[in-house]
Amino acid sequence: RLKLKALVSLGKSFMYDKKIPLAKSQFERAVPDLDPNAAPETFLECHYWLARCAEALKDNGTAEKHFGEVLVVDYEYKDARERLEKLQTGGND
Repeated sequence: RLKLKALVSLGKSFMYDKKIPLAKSQFERAVPDLDPNAAPETFLECHYWLARCAEALKDNGTAEKHFGEVLVVDYEYKDARERLEKLQTGGND
């Protein structure tokens, strides 16, 4: 569990530094071990930030997938629902 939190924290640090590909790789390393029942906050954070990476890389299909993973667990998580709706309607930031 600590490893997952470390990967997600490192990914977020890369996001804040605008190093999107590096961030994405950290989040992707965490995904196989994520469990929404054992560590829901880590699951939500990782999928949310993977979706944000995908948005930044203009990979809308992947962004939709990860925002969807977030919303299944917590429909009100951050701005995930609004971002997903914007992607689905073709809206831009």
